[in-house]
Amino acid sequence: MDELVFTIATKVAEHYGKMLTKFRPARPGSEYLEQNLITLFGHQYLLARPDGAFFSEVPFMGKNSERGWPNRLDAFAFCGDTGYLIEAKGIGENPANIAKVVADLERLNSPQLQDSLDIMFKDRSHVQPNQIKKLVLADCWKKEIADSWQDPSGKLIEDAAKVEIALSTKSIHIGTFNKYHYYLLIAQVMESAQTCHAE
Repeated sequence: MDELVFTIATKVAEHYGKMLTKFRPARPGSEYLEQNLITLFGHQYLLARPDGAFFSEVPFMGKNSERGWPNRLDAFAFCGDTGYLIEAKGIGENPANIAKVVADLERLNSPQLQDSLDIMFKDRSHVQPNQIKKLVLADCWKKEIADSWQDPSGKLIEDAAKVEIALSTKSIHIGTFNKYHYYLLIAQVMESAQTCHAE
């Protein structure tokens, strides 16, 4: 996994954990909005890369170009030659939600997203990063899900492999709230890898 990504994710988990001891932004029994992960990741990214840029809700084309640009990428960060396409997903306590993560990974690999980025950079004479990396941020409330997330034989890595996406994955414990363990989950697409693996 990219060292910068893991360093930022560790700081996000630490800061988020401290924040959640002061206030939890959800009605009882419901989940936190995924936007919190994006906001905190963006904050830490810009601290680590002060000359970088971080944008949320980036539009991109659908498969039918006549419909315009109906899709939204959760976030796009870049500095110099390296950029990060980022999606966020809430897993909660339901392992079945991992299927939604695989769908997000496929979105990150869509040619329509790459074509849209090319247009937004080149048509406006902006300098486009040479290397684009792809990430999914997620959260969950079960240790079993967090362990499975980074298990080479776990559902995420196996399901991603079925659609030929190789991953490097990590889970980071954010904190314990009302006896529930809360985790930050990170998955990075490994462009040059032949098989999925956890680090």
